[in-house]
Amino acid sequence: MTIHSASQPISITFPLPSDQLLHLIQFNVYRAFISIKRTINTISLDPTTCPVFGPCLDDTTRYPPNPKIPPSLAPTTLQLSQYHFPWINIMPFSQLRDNLIRREGRFDNFELWRDLVGDLMSYTAAPWQRGTPFSFSTTIPETKQSQGLILENYIDTDELTAGRNGLIIWGEPHNMQSWEATPGFLTKWSWAVEGCEELVEISNRWRVRRGAQPIRLSISVLGRNK
Repeated sequence: MTIHSASQPISITFPLPSDQLLHLIQFNVYRAFISIKRTINTISLDPTTCPVFGPCLDDTTRYPPNPKIPPSLAPTTLQLSQYHFPWINIMPFSQLRDNLIRREGRFDNFELWRDLVGDLMSYTAAPWQRGTPFSFSTTIPETKQSQGLILENYIDTDELTAGRNGLIIWGEPHNMQSWEATPGFLTKWSWAVEGCEELVEISNRWRVRRGAQPIRLSISVLGRNK
């Protein structure tokens, strides 16, 4: 395809090279998160109680929720009762948000963000923070060992997802049906997506539409959820 500008024509070849495609995917995810942030943004009656980089409690008495907030973004009981990082609130799956809150302080959130948006992060870790999980709140004790989602072993040959550990957005960010998770993301962050079997189902719809092999959960996971 050739785009004619005032100076000279610009030639763009499709499909895009792998590195450019990855950057485009991460840029779209970044824009989607910004859109969600704007959707759930509320006016604080007391701006000193919830600093941007401090612990946040989704207290509906202090932060009246947007009356038009989509159900997928409505705060869970855990969000309303447990202090947590504000960025967790923009995740479009409620179970994913709860899992992140429960594990806060046990994982490197900067590594998670790098997998999601690459170098587009505006808030990067200081040298002393890199590779070090930390939390502003008391981590919730785990009552049982989390197994996470377990996928059947297979080689992912899909050019959009192979070798990548992130998400893909295809439509309205607040709509769960618009999101796709790569097999790498579901494997690397399996504890975060535990209980999010619908994310696998939604991802498979997008994969099948473009002729890619669907993701399959292991028999042990399927049996556990019956």
